[in-house]
Amino acid sequence: ADGRCALNVIVSETFLDNHGLRVGDEAPLHLGPFSIDVRIIAAVALFPTLDSQEDGGFLITDVAELHHLGATLDFRNPTPINELWASGPSDPVRRARTVAALNDLSATGVPVTDQRALLATVGNDPLVAAGGSGILLVAFVTVAILVLVAFLVSVVLTARDRTLEMAVLRTLGTGRRALLAQLMAEYAVIAIIGLGLGTFLGDRIARLTLRFLDVDAAGDRVLPPFLLTTDWEVVLGTYVGLVATLALGVGAAWRLSARGSITRALRLAA
Repeated sequence: ADGRCALNVIVSETFLDNHGLRVGDEAPLHLGPFSIDVRIIAAVALFPTLDSQEDGGFLITDVAELHHLGATLDFRNPTPINELWASGPSDPVRRARTVAALNDLSATGVPVTDQRALLATVGNDPLVAAGGSGILLVAFVTVAILVLVAFLVSVVLTARDRTLEMAVLRTLGTGRRALLAQLMAEYAVIAIIGLGLGTFLGDRIARLTLRFLDVDAAGDRVLPPFLLTTDWEVVLGTYVGLVATLALGVGAAWRLSARGSITRALRLAA
């Protein structure tokens, strides 16, 4: 309505915090002796090759629109372009020729980086190729299997130690179904408390560990930072396996206590 032409920009979240702005606001951007109105259309936390913590944040815009708007103000951008992103052919031979041609055209000596070649080089490292998540998944599954076996053995051995207790309860008139319900209630409480505490402590320990991984050997921040993600499908699968093991163990314990001879159990205990 006022005839102003604003340049659409994407800014870093730190830029918004430092200048007290929000997405959708318009603000003047000073470029030398000129002032251009910019409109914030989105905010991002990170952007490749840029550090949001340096120089109070960053702005991203279309260079063509910037030059077009600058032309109306008789403005010429004094800052040279020091980085260019381009999409190349997918054919390996043509891609190699394109990279070689770009290297020949680079009069300023700016190196040309092929993203696919870089990713292929990094992928040759077996640890990187497997990924930290893959290694942790193998460790998690191994520990989960050992825990399930240990839990099953513990339930069966505990049932043998409680033979006298179950015999006394049966002598007092407790039915087999009541014994089964008692065992299920006991181990269900143990499983719920164990799963709850294990999940909570695992999340806390993982977040605490990431603090030591967010810095390099020199103590500088690592960009991009690590993100803690949980494969809940694997976790829920483990929970289901634990519940199945619990049911199997309780069933075995119930058979030992409910199918045995009361007289024999009391005589052995005496």
